[in-house]
Parts: sequence; structure tokens; C-alpha cells
Amino acid sequence: MTMKTTLSSIRKAAGGAALRAYGRSAPIRFSLPLILLSVVFIAGCALPGHPSGAQQSTKPGQKNELGLESLSAAAKNEPKQGQQDIPLFVRAGLPGPGHEALKPLEGTWRVEKTIYAVLGTPDNPTVSKDLVSRKTWMADGRYLKDETEGKIGSEKYWRMGLLGYSDIDKRYEWVTVDALNANMMIYQGETGMGPQTTISMSGFFTDQGLLGEENAGKQAGMRTVIKIESEDRHTIELYFTPSGEKEFLLDRSIYTREKP
Repeated sequence: MTMKTTLSSIRKAAGGAALRAYGRSAPIRFSLPLILLSVVFIAGCALPGHPSGAQQSTKPGQKNELGLESLSAAAKNEPKQGQQDIPLFVRAGLPGPGHEALKPLEGTWRVEKTIYAVLGTPDNPTVSKDLVSRKTWMADGRYLKDETEGKIGSEKYWRMGLLGYSDIDKRYEWVTVDALNANMMIYQGETGMGPQTTISMSGFFTDQGLLGEENAGKQAGMRTVIKIESEDRHTIELYFTPSGEKEFLLDRSIYTREKP
């Protein structure tokens, strides 16, 4: 590959991408440092022994230096009819067995929430049976949206979560927002955990004083455990670990399917 050929290829690729993105609405300008950097990268990839330039076979189950499966292995989710020719990076994001394991969670649920801290204690917990959860699929079956609302005592309660499964990382991921905290709660399962019916996901958040004023502004650990018991019942437990303290159970929610 000559320098002239490389520059020409980069200009065509960059120009094509820009035209597709902006519909020819703006003149295309090329940054010389960016072009030179691209030339060095492409030339380096073509050198013998460079991992990107080497001919590598991708076998099912083959893992890279991070311990993750190759893209072609992650894309082994069986494509639907008419999807066989889509790019590997798109196939790697198709719903697969990890999403299939979550299907029993879909639907409308009556929720019994028992709170063992903050609003209650282990010996005298606060219990609410006035909550309803609606779980629906989004993004063509990639994410399960969980919207829960109702009352705890005399106070309104609202929380929304998105539960997904990363085919590349082979783990479950869970993000929640609510009407109490101004920060998102982001949880991840262990990489390589695979499809599960008992799903444990952990993360950290900055406490705004929920765990006591002395903890305001400090990092606290959190863990959500989802247990799929049957098509008609599952539980979600929330654990917190304040800075320098042991993990404790904050609340447990029992979900019973609402009959039509």
C-alpha cells in the first residue's frame, strides 16, 4: 500500500461518511494531523505480526486478551429470517438466550415491598402492598422496562428500571431512576455469568444522605438480586453497603402476576 493510495482511501472513506451523515449540507474539510495519524495506523496494521493485520480465525468460544469471546462467537445468536447478511457487530446485539431467560418477568404485577432499613427495621419493617409493576420489552426485545408506582404508607412511590443482557460481556445490567434520588443507580453482573434465573448485579452510588447524614457525599455499595421463581412469581432484593460497614438488606419486593 503506497502513501498516495492510503491518502486517497482515507479521503474517500471520510468523505463518504461525512456525506452520509450530513447529506452534502456542509463542505468537507480534512485535518492533516488526523490524516497522517490514520496513515500511520493503517500502515501499522498491515505490518506482519500486528494483531490487526494478522490473519486470525474466529472460533466459537475463542476469547480475547480480556477474557471475552470474539465478535463472531458473540454473534452466534441465531438471526431471524432475512437477518443472515447483517454485519457481525449488529448480530452481536441481537436478543439471545440471556434475554430469553427474562421473558417470565414480562407483564403486570402486584408488588409487596418490605423495607428493613431507613423507613423500617429488621424487627419492625415497613410493608406496602399498594404497588403495581408493569414490565414491557423495548428496542425489539433488548431491554425490559420496569415501571413501578403506587404508595408506601401515605407517600407516593415511583421507580423505573431497564434490565438488559450484554451479549459481548455475557452479563446482566440494570439501571434505575426514582422519585427520591437525583442520581442513576447502575448495576452490572459479573462478566461471563451467562443466562441466569437468579441474577446478582452490583454497583456503587454517591449517597445523598439516605443512609444517614454522616454518609452524605460518600460512596456506598449496592447490589440487586432478581430471583425468577416461576412464570407467576419473582422477587427483587436490594442490598446496601455503607462506607466502612457491612452489607445489609434494605428491602425485598415480592412480585405476583396480576390475573386478567
